Amino acid sequence: MRRLALIFLFVFSGFVARAQYFPVGENDGKVVRGIKWVMNQMIKPNTDRDTNFLWIAPPELKLQVSNSFKRTGMKINWEFKDNYDQILEDGSVRTIAVPGKVQSRMLGGLTKNIGLSASYNKFGFSMSFELNKKRKWHNKKFSLNYKSGAWSITYSHYNIKDDMKYRITIGDDPSQPYYYDNLYISDLDWSLKYSVVDVFYNLNKRHFAQDAAFGRKTLQRKSAGSAILAARYMQATISFHPDEYLARSLGNIDSYTSYQVAIGAGYSYNLVFWHRNPQHATYRFFNSNARRGLRNITLSMTAIPLFTTFNQIHLEQQSAGVVKNVKSTPKINWTGSVSFGINVDRFSFGTRVTYDSSLFKSYHSTKKPDDYYYNIHWNGSFHNLAFSTYIICRI
Repeated sequence: MRRLALIFLFVFSGFVARAQYFPVGENDGKVVRGIKWVMNQMIKPNTDRDTNFLWIAPPELKLQVSNSFKRTGMKINWEFKDNYDQILEDGSVRTIAVPGKVQSRMLGGLTKNIGLSASYNKFGFSMSFELNKKRKWHNKKFSLNYKSGAWSITYSHYNIKDDMKYRITIGDDPSQPYYYDNLYISDLDWSLKYSVVDVFYNLNKRHFAQDAAFGRKTLQRKSAGSAILAARYMQATISFHPDEYLARSLGNIDSYTSYQVAIGAGYSYNLVFWHRNPQHATYRFFNSNARRGLRNITLSMTAIPLFTTFNQIHLEQQSAGVVKNVKSTPKINWTGSVSFGINVDRFSFGTRVTYDSSLFKSYHSTKKPDDYYYNIHWNGSFHNLAFSTYIICRI
C-alpha cells in the first residue's frame, strides 16, 4: 500500500507542479523506477522535428467521441468436387467427379457505431460498439495505440457475430441432372474474431506528421508528404455453429484460424488549407491553454499496399482435431485512409474514411464415405470499411 501511495504521489505531484521530467532517485525501487520511466516516455518531447512544418502540442489529455458507419466482415469462397452416379445405356453405373463452388459473405450493410477514446501524449485507448438494441454486442472493436515521432503502432481487436449468406453451385451446365444452384441465408450466427498489429514508420519525420488531420498531437503547418514503411501481424478465427449445414458439408468444420505477416510501403500526404499558431501560454496539464488561438484545416490521405510474407491456416474439425495447412500463395492487401480535420483551440472536428483488407488462401481434403464434398480449395478475405465523424476535446 505504501508503494502504491508513493507511485500516486510521484504522478500527481508531477502533474500539479507542471513538471516535464520525473527524476530517478538512488533509493527508488524497481516499481517506482518503472513508473517514472513510463511517465518520462509519455512527456518526453521530440527534438528531431522541423517546427517550420510542424506544430507539436505539449502533453495533454484528449477525449474523443465518434459516430461511425462500418462494414466489417469476411468473404470465403470454396471450390470442391462432388461425386455423381451416372447410369449408362447398358445399365452400368459410372461415378463422375462434378466440380462445385460455394460463395459466402458475412458482409451486411453499414452498421451504426459509437466510439469513445482517451489518450495522453503518445498513448491512447479506444473502443466502439454497434448501436442496435438487438445486436449491440455483435460488432465490437478495441484498440491501443502508441504514436511518437516517426513511429505509429496500433493494436486492434474486432469481435463480430452475424448471419452468413452463401450460394452453393454444383456443376457448370444447367442442362445436366446433377446441376444444383441455390442461395441460403444462415439462421445461425457465425463468429469472427481477429486481432491486428500495425506498425508504420514515417521516412520524412522532420517535416511530416502522419494522419495529422485526425486530431493528432502534431499538426501540419505546411503541406508535406512522406513515404511510409509498414508491417502487419494479423490473427483471425472464424467459428462455425455446429448445426450449420455448410460447416457439416465442407468436412465438419469447427473453425478456421489464419495467421499472417505482411510488409509494405506506401505514401501519405497532408494538404494544409489554413494554419495559425496559438497564442503563447504557459502549459498546464489540466487545461490545454497551449492551444488557445490555434486554427488548422488539413486533409490527410494515405494508401499502403501490403505484401503477405507468411500465412498459415489452422483448420479445426469437430471430430478430427487440428489440421495445419501452410499452402498459401502471397497476396497483396491494402490499408488506407482519408481524413479531413478542423482544429479550433482545444477542440477538433472532422470526418474520416478508412479501408483495410487481408486475404488468405489454403487447401484441405477430407474424403470419407459420408462426406458431401472433397478436394476442397478455399480462399477468403477480411474487410473493414468505416466512415466516421468525430469531435475531440482536450482537457
